[in-house]
Amino acid sequence: MKINAQNIIRGINGADIRVRYGIFAGILLAAFALDYFLLMGPQIRSLKGLGKATKTTSADVQRVSNDLQRIQQIKDGLNSSRADLEAMSLKVRSLQEVPVILEEISRTANQFNVKIDQVKPLPESQETLISAPEGKYYALPIVIQARSGYHMFGRFLNTLESGHLFFTLRDWHMEAGPEVGKGLLVQATLKVILMEKP
Repeated sequence: MKINAQNIIRGINGADIRVRYGIFAGILLAAFALDYFLLMGPQIRSLKGLGKATKTTSADVQRVSNDLQRIQQIKDGLNSSRADLEAMSLKVRSLQEVPVILEEISRTANQFNVKIDQVKPLPESQETLISAPEGKYYALPIVIQARSGYHMFGRFLNTLESGHLFFTLRDWHMEAGPEVGKGLLVQATLKVILMEKP
């Protein structure tokens, strides 16, 4: 049997108006179904994939933005650490400067009315802290025996630390002196950090 398009059109024209609308609606529905499954479906699926990719990209952009902010914070911290290190390196004196350091201790003590009885470096107790290519670092104990008021000795130490001397305070002892009004007897060991360049 041969299908003739003219016979189909005559059959549709001769049909009731509701049948014609039904056939028209069926053809439209079939066209929409074909369009959806063949053309729009793959596009919608790819758009859904783009949505996931957009979320991933958005998260990556946020992460990069946070990393850029952290990089700036790290740079600022590094610059601050470099400045602190440079300030500390100015306080680390050469091993050959021990006489100058003793003179500085004595001069600072005189400024604060700290009466020095003895300032004695102990080279036999010197500790090697670290050996690096740029030099060796040592901790040289310097024993100070003096007479002073409590607060004056504190100001003396504060001025030494604020100046050009890097040290730690060890074995600090204060007691009342034999003479009333002459201050406290103070014995302290300063471990002065020194450097010897190769």
